[in-house]
Amino acid sequence: MSILGALRRVTGGAAEVDLTIGEAKRGSKAKVTVDVHVGSAAVKAKRIYVKLQATETVDIPRFSVPAPVGQSGGSQTVRVQESETVVSQEFLIAEGQEIPAGSTQQFTAEIDIPSTGLPTLIGKIIAVKWQALAGLDVAWSTDPSSGWKEITVT
Repeated sequence: MSILGALRRVTGGAAEVDLTIGEAKRGSKAKVTVDVHVGSAAVKAKRIYVKLQATETVDIPRFSVPAPVGQSGGSQTVRVQESETVVSQEFLIAEGQEIPAGSTQQFTAEIDIPSTGLPTLIGKIIAVKWQALAGLDVAWSTDPSSGWKEITVT
């Protein structure tokens, strides 16, 4: 194995992973498709998974707060930023897969979109963003993944 090949294996470059998610509604199931494109060496995946995450963010650029006790001047302006992950789930798509070198395999499943998170919202000072990631759990390597992809949840 070449040095570049070894580096790809350690950093998760042994496979490319793509994720497609169908219509996502809170309290319903969404169809997911994970496409795995394997390079020049077969990949043994203990499992194929999809992670789902929703984050609520507040960003108030000019929030007025009273001056501390004992100081004159009335109030001061500060920036208020806060984020919280309100949904974080992982779904098992397949287990014990050996994907041959040079091949592409597709895995489909349905995942539950929880009703607990708010729908996708991008406002002036608040945002609710949903994102998903597909990955392969492989030994002796960084898990190849699709990277986080923003999705719209209604």
